[in-house]
Amino acid sequence: IGAAVAKRLLAFDCKIIYSGPRRKHSLEPLLNATFVTQDQLLAQADFVVPLCPLTQSSMNMFNAETFSKMKRGSIFVNASRGDLVDQDALYDALRNGTIAAAGLDVTSPEPLPTDHP
Repeated sequence: IGAAVAKRLLAFDCKIIYSGPRRKHSLEPLLNATFVTQDQLLAQADFVVPLCPLTQSSMNMFNAETFSKMKRGSIFVNASRGDLVDQDALYDALRNGTIAAAGLDVTSPEPLPTDHP
């Protein structure tokens, strides 16, 4: 899924950086993509788009610590799984200006309660 998204972003002349458990050597030249550590990705990316399965290790992988490492002014887009994100930490990161915006295709719980900030 990540490679398909990166392929579509090429039309917008985006610089593609990615991280994950394995480097995808064969895709890098096709997508003009660069493998980086997760911390490097968070510090450099204008848009952070996690596209990974929900596992025990990925649950709440986007939390207060993760959001604090993101580039100021960056945008977080979750189109993967709602439980990858600590919703309260995301709200705090938005409220205090740590990140500029968020786009959520999925949430936890889904749908969010109407009284959720």
